[in-house]
Amino acid sequence: RRGELAQSRAAYTELTQIAPGDWRGHYYLGINLMNDQKYAEATQSLKKAAELNPQAGGTQNMLGYSALRQGDTDGAIAAFREYGRVLPDEPNPQDSLGEALLAAGRFEEAEGAFRKAAEISPQFSIAWEGVAYAKHYAGDAAGARDALVKAREASTRAGDKAAADTALAAFAAAQNNTSEVQKALDAAEKTAGAQPTDIAFVPIIRAMTLSEMGR
Repeated sequence: RRGELAQSRAAYTELTQIAPGDWRGHYYLGINLMNDQKYAEATQSLKKAAELNPQAGGTQNMLGYSALRQGDTDGAIAAFREYGRVLPDEPNPQDSLGEALLAAGRFEEAEGAFRKAAEISPQFSIAWEGVAYAKHYAGDAAGARDALVKAREASTRAGDKAAADTALAAFAAAQNNTSEVQKALDAAEKTAGAQPTDIAFVPIIRAMTLSEMGR
């Protein structure tokens, strides 16, 4: 927490030497290495954790993101599918899989994964944001907007509702629709129950978006 990653890594490394058969040491060392952007080393440590405990879903999740950050979409997809096998009743594995499929340009499959996450947990609102991105990248602007409306409706936290509106503003900017941008950001700033930290970023996003649109 003090940002002393080298000392933290040394301690986790020592832990894996003291208890080499405990998957958790390798798992946390892998996360530490990921935070330090040492992805190849992180992957080795996480794979060791997975060997020791194949049922540790979090390990597969981190393996997927380590692969994704190295541009290995096939590796990420494989890891996230395994994550889903280990935790079939959780929405997050499908959401992670959707991200990897998006990165691979497989938008229809990505949408399917995000929708499955939403089916597993209707309040998992970020899954609908994933659907929106899949629709947007596939060129379906109306479908993307509808998905973001569902994301806002499914959100139980004010910050998530505001995030859905700011995403809506970004998509509207891509369509060069200034009035829709302003409307969405106005809605974000007026989110019921929002704390200052939930909406303090909105004016910055407004300024950046309008600047990019030449306004």
